[in-house]
Order: sequence, then C-alpha cells, then structure tokens
Amino acid sequence: MRRLSTSEIIDGIKENDPHVLHYVYQSYFKKVEAFVVANSGSASDAADLFQETMIVIFQKVRNDDLNLRSSFKSFFFGVIRKLWLKHLEVNRRRQHQEKSYSGDMDVFQVTDDLYSAYDQAIIRQLILKYYNKLGAKCQQILELYAHKMPVKDIAEKLGCSESLVKKRKFECKEKLVRELMNDPLFKYLFNHE
Repeated sequence: MRRLSTSEIIDGIKENDPHVLHYVYQSYFKKVEAFVVANSGSASDAADLFQETMIVIFQKVRNDDLNLRSSFKSFFFGVIRKLWLKHLEVNRRRQHQEKSYSGDMDVFQVTDDLYSAYDQAIIRQLILKYYNKLGAKCQQILELYAHKMPVKDIAEKLGCSESLVKKRKFECKEKLVRELMNDPLFKYLFNHE
C-alpha cells in the first residue's frame, strides 16, 4: 500500500474517500490497539477509541478547524492519547464516586445528569434511526461486535474470513457514523455540548 501524505489523508477524509479511510485504519489500528491494551484497556476499547478519534478528526476537517503543525500520524496519536486519558479519568472518577456516595447529591449534579441523560437518549434514538437503515448483514456484524463476540466466532457464524468481518465492521460503522454526523439534530447537539 502506497504511503499517503498528510495532505492526501486530510483531503481524503474531507471527501469521505473509502480508500483513505481504509489506509488510516490499516496504518494505525494495530498501534492504537497495542497502546490501549498496554494502558488498562481491551481490544474492544481500542476499536471504540479509533472510531471516536475518527469522528473528532472528521468534525475538525469538515469545520476547517484542523491546523496541523505536525504529520497526520502525530496528530492522530495525539488525539488518541488525549481521548484515552479522558476515558481513564472518567472511569476513575466514576469508581471514586461509587465508593464515596453518601446519599446526598448536589442539585447541580442531578440537573447535569438529567441533561446528560436526555442528550444521550436523543443520540441513542438517532443512532437507532440510522442503524435501522443499514443492511441486515451490517446490523448483524455490529450487533455481534456489541455483544463482545470474538472476530473468529463472528467469521465462523457468517461463513467468511476474519479479515472480511473486520473490513465489513469498519465499513458498516463508518457508514453509521457518517449518516449520524450529517443529521442536523446531531450537529446541533454536538455543537452545543
């Protein structure tokens, strides 16, 4: 596979070029997975982190808010590290709150939690809307992944290779994310968080 320059990658992301997205996945996913697993995470966490990073980059590219002072690879892994540290911090705080909960909650915390739950419910509905528009195979693959079924078992169940399962999962999730990000309500929620 030919190595792409930073500008080729950015242009490809801007144009939703599947070859560029595949290139980014092939070039960086194994390193993301190794990083996450080495830092208290799982392969499933790595897949989610990769997708979350791509969403952040899509948003920045589409809003012309991406000012790279380094290579795309350096920027990509900077976002990976930042999001993973945030994830670890949220989990640490959640565990601490569960241990120290006294029964008296701050009214502002309750309000924030309610707004957050409301936003999450709306986002869940939007995801479901576009999930239901995916083909049956895409839905099946994403559902099996969501139930933490190993790739090998998914491939056996569907009668195909593991590499095809991984490719289809990436494509299906990418289509779902793309449709979701183009939804006006999602854009409104995302820009007002």
